[in-house]
Amino acid sequence: MIILERNRRAHVMIGSANATDAAWSGNTEFMVEVIGSVKELGINAALAQTEGGLRSILYEYSDIDDITPDEPKLQEQLEWALVDLAAQAFTTEATPDGDSWQQLVRGTEPVLDSFVGDAKLTVRLLSGSTAHSPNPGDAIQEIWKGLSAEDLTPFVVLELTAGSVASPVRATCVVMATLSGGPEDRIDRLIAKQVGSPEAFLRFLMLLLQLGKGDLFDPGSILPGQNPSTFGAFGIGSAGVLESLVTALADQPQSIDEIDRLVTRLSATAEGKNHLPPGWDAMWSQVLIARETLRSSQ
Repeated sequence: MIILERNRRAHVMIGSANATDAAWSGNTEFMVEVIGSVKELGINAALAQTEGGLRSILYEYSDIDDITPDEPKLQEQLEWALVDLAAQAFTTEATPDGDSWQQLVRGTEPVLDSFVGDAKLTVRLLSGSTAHSPNPGDAIQEIWKGLSAEDLTPFVVLELTAGSVASPVRATCVVMATLSGGPEDRIDRLIAKQVGSPEAFLRFLMLLLQLGKGDLFDPGSILPGQNPSTFGAFGIGSAGVLESLVTALADQPQSIDEIDRLVTRLSATAEGKNHLPPGWDAMWSQVLIARETLRSSQ
C-alpha cells in the first residue's frame, strides 16, 4: 500500500506493484487507487492508533545487520561441483582388444585443478568397479581394457570424494554417454547374462510375450518369488507358456524373433543351455517351424 498526499487530497494505492526488476520489466502488476480527503485517507489517518488506523498492527522499520547465510556443507558443495561436471557432453567408444574389448570415455570440458575440500574425482563404468582419476586441467579421457561385450556400457559414474579415509564425504552421479562401437548383439548378450536360471528365463519370456496386453497382463505373476512349481511344464500363473507362444505367433510374431535371439545366445554355451527349461529345445523347434511357415505365407 502506498499513500501520497497532494493538494489536501490523499491517494491510496493498493496492489501488487513493487520496486523490483520483475515488476518493472516482466510481471503484470495490478493496483487500485482510492482518492479522498487527507483527514480520512492520509498518512496520519492510516497510522493512527484509533479510528481505523493501522498503528496497532504495524512495526517501525529499523535497519538490521546483514545476515550471512550458513556456509554450505561439504556434501552440498561436492554435489554442486558434480552437477557442473555432469552437464558436459560425454562420448564413449568400444573397440576390439584381442579376445576382449576396450572402452574409451571422453568428456568435452577440462577438469578443475582442485575441488572444495581437496576432493578427488574418479570415473568408472557403471558395469565395473575399476575407477580412474582424470588429470586436473585436462578433459576426461580414460580407457578400460580387458572388458567382455557385456561390460560395455554407455553409463559412466562420476564421484567426488573428500574428507578423511575414516569418514569420507562422497557425491556420486551417473551420466549417459553416447556409445559407439561394440558388437551388434551387445544388448542380446547383456540380457543373456542376466538370465541366470530356467525360472528367470521364463519370467523374461513371459514379459516379452505379455507386454502390450494391458489389463490382461498381471506383472506380479512373473516377479521373482513365485512358487517354483508354477514354472513346471511351461506354466506360469494361469497362462501357459505354450499358449502364449501360439498367441504371439498370430498377434506379435516379431516377439518370437526377439526370443530366438536370446535362445541362440544362451545355447552357445553349456552354462547358457542350463538356463533353458527341460524340454525347451523340442518345443521351440516346432515354434520356429510355425514362424517360418507363417513368414513364407505372407
